[in-house]
Amino acid sequence: DGLRLEPASAPAPHPGEVIIEVEYASVNPVDLETIRGDNKMLLPLRPSFVPGVDAAGVVHAVGAQVQGFAAGDHVAVYTGVPVAGCFQRYIRVPAEHVARVPDGLELETAAALSLAGLAGKGAFEALGLGRPARVLIHGAAGSVGGAAFALAVEAGHEVIAHVHSRDAEDMR
Repeated sequence: DGLRLEPASAPAPHPGEVIIEVEYASVNPVDLETIRGDNKMLLPLRPSFVPGVDAAGVVHAVGAQVQGFAAGDHVAVYTGVPVAGCFQRYIRVPAEHVARVPDGLELETAAALSLAGLAGKGAFEALGLGRPARVLIHGAAGSVGGAAFALAVEAGHEVIAHVHSRDAEDMR
């Protein structure tokens, strides 16, 4: 009802910004809430608001003072809820919101990792575990739980994964 497709051209980058040509954007619950008008943090929406908080694509251009990125690089971006904007062909974002996509990782997968990965990382880091411990992760088959699970395993913790029975075989 509130979404429409319009032609787009690439904006010019400001200093410290990267222009990304979006190849894939994930659809998160916060995006659906915003589109439906249920997201109280963003209401009322400004007329030019474009939803979408994370995406992956190709660097189109970089502004002055940007280091580490060049046109043609494969990148992922997390804009955050108040900014959003990933449901469009080109997005202009501060360089510190952009991460290079590692070789071998598909852009489609990278687009789905930003919000969930940051949430899982934040939850895991909030535990403040300094040495290997036994960690229980509820919802370990989900996007946020999966990120926390991977980080806990990588850090050498003994991980107990709590998942729905339909996901148990995939987690073994």
